[in-house]
Amino acid sequence: MPSPSLHPVPQHLQRFLAGRKARGNVLVAVSGGPDSVCLLHAMVQSFEKSLIHVGHFNHHLRGEESETDAVYVKALCDQFGVHYHLGETTQLQPDQKGMEAQARMLRYQWLSEVAEREHCLRVMTGHSMNDQAETVLHHLIRGTGWRGLRGIAPSRILPSPSSTQVKETILPSPSRGEGPGVRGSTMVLNPIEEQAGLTRSTSPSPLTPLPGRERGTRLIRPLLACTREQILDYLTNNNLNPRHDTSNEDVRFTRNRIRHQVLPKLVEMNTDVVKHLASWATTARRHYIQVKQSALMLFRSIIVHQTVDQAALKRSTLTVTDDEILQELLRILWRQQAWPLDQMNAARWQEAIEVCRGTRTAVELPGRIMVRRKELVVQFIKQ
Repeated sequence: MPSPSLHPVPQHLQRFLAGRKARGNVLVAVSGGPDSVCLLHAMVQSFEKSLIHVGHFNHHLRGEESETDAVYVKALCDQFGVHYHLGETTQLQPDQKGMEAQARMLRYQWLSEVAEREHCLRVMTGHSMNDQAETVLHHLIRGTGWRGLRGIAPSRILPSPSSTQVKETILPSPSRGEGPGVRGSTMVLNPIEEQAGLTRSTSPSPLTPLPGRERGTRLIRPLLACTREQILDYLTNNNLNPRHDTSNEDVRFTRNRIRHQVLPKLVEMNTDVVKHLASWATTARRHYIQVKQSALMLFRSIIVHQTVDQAALKRSTLTVTDDEILQELLRILWRQQAWPLDQMNAARWQEAIEVCRGTRTAVELPGRIMVRRKELVVQFIKQ
């Protein structure tokens, strides 16, 4: 157990790692910002340095700032004596629609590839309790159920990097006594749609495993129990000067407006609001686990036909299934079929549910997915 005299950050980190029996190589995602620099420093103090790998992904979105971030993280790794890996993409534009989501996808795909290559059992990110509170608020404002109220998961499986291709140049490696390893990687996307030609019978695609049977590297967020104030205090105490991402001040982005305008107003009303929102995410996560398990058991009992382009479910059971479980059951089906989930908002799920209930005959959903009633089943067909 961590010593009571420790700063809250290493206390939370050590408690988190002890609970998961973390051992072996780890990959720490470091942007150069306060949270990730705090995580890296705390890891260096409590973990074997030779097992720590650092991944920095340059999105090339902020010009010279992006380049300086990469140089800063490389210098930090040299100072701490840990392995350094650099990935980058030039596919993104600052003002393109959905840029943040695309950047996140590219970054996590690359981290997954590096983790597999370097035999890292876990990837760590520096998300804090404040990030959790902001995420819960963001989902509430957008409209969500229990699934969205879970916020940021403390732990999840990263998808296998088999759907990405990475060109790399290998620079000095510590295994040859040449100092911390440096790898330069350029991401080349291989969209999951290009995998649709894979043959599939009643078994799910290996790209979309059933819950509980995921394959890949585990992503963990050991600082979710730490507030931003604790992280900044830790940085000050250890004379660390992280980089400042000026794009985080741009209130055109909803998350930034929540961070700089909405959440501070709530804190004025209740200084513990960040802790309360984070606690609510934990409660929602526990409830959602039950919903997901119920949906999976039901799915297995009512699936009567499934190929690469279509599936059929028993109508009689669907008509009496709770909406919450039914929507999660449909999500399971969509994931197995590798159908587009990003365009399926609450309204579109409700349309599918109405067909399952019998109050609507048919509906066409994003990705040209037709849902229709036919005799004793509900059919799902990709046209």
